Amino acid sequence: ADFVITDRINLYYNGEDIVDVMLDKYSNYVKEETLSIEIIKDENLEKNIPVNDLMMGLKVERVKR
Repeated sequence: ADFVITDRINLYYNGEDIVDVMLDKYSNYVKEETLSIEIIKDENLEKNIPVNDLMMGLKVERVKR
């Protein structure tokens, strides 16, 4: 995606309910570690990425400053 390590992003995801619970609890940590401004659930994303025992959809978008 041609990002620079200091770029800020919005993180979009689609996953099982357990992912929603985890992100509710740890959203600040995930944002800090990924330089995300927002974490947004997008149920239109295809769940095609294996993460542990779950299939998820993920997308990142550079935030313009």
